[in-house]
Amino acid sequence: MFNGFRLAGDFLHLSSFVFLLIQFRTAQSCSGISLKSQELYLLVFLTRYMDIFFNFISLYNTIMKLLFISATMYVIYMMRVELKDPTKEPHGTKISAALCGCSLLLALLYNDHNPYGPMWRKFVELAWTFSIYLEAVALVPQMEVLNRAKVVKNLTANYLFALGAYRVFYLLNYGYRFMVDPMFSSREVLIKALGAVVQSALYVRFFMMYLESKQKTGVNADVVMNLKGIV
Repeated sequence: MFNGFRLAGDFLHLSSFVFLLIQFRTAQSCSGISLKSQELYLLVFLTRYMDIFFNFISLYNTIMKLLFISATMYVIYMMRVELKDPTKEPHGTKISAALCGCSLLLALLYNDHNPYGPMWRKFVELAWTFSIYLEAVALVPQMEVLNRAKVVKNLTANYLFALGAYRVFYLLNYGYRFMVDPMFSSREVLIKALGAVVQSALYVRFFMMYLESKQKTGVNADVVMNLKGIV
């Protein structure tokens, strides 16, 4: 169901890619951005949108799905191939594997699939649930990178702010749909809300610390901060 919360969330999400690509182009570097987080986000979109070719909802919905997938792939391409200087993440692979494993386990334990539906449908719904849980924690490698760097660039902060705002509007979207859409099951809204709340909490905590540090360093300066309270 389309509404203003969904529209605002989608365009904030798209704007996050714009901030990221501007940073890459202006600095000719992807320093401070976690490649592992971007790869996790790609996995999120690929598993969430597995139904893109057989479950048509609207042209807008299909275009947005393709945009999120293609934009994330392009970001990864720039980091791996064009810029060739991804930030070193000594524990990135282990962290990503742990996040994927925990998300999969949680998806197996609590999901919204129909036990009487066809096997392929169960798989798609399980993948969708996995993507919700994984997106909630996909930011962890990025926070680890910022914690190691100690410096948050202005464009990086704008990128994270857009992502955080997108999740807040999606959380409002879930609440609105639950109230007006009879097809929106309580289990589905609980899964979505749980993921959105966990992810939003990470962003809120980050920006509280960011704004405190920003007051000390000045409006236009990159921010030096300690993120040990987050990751």
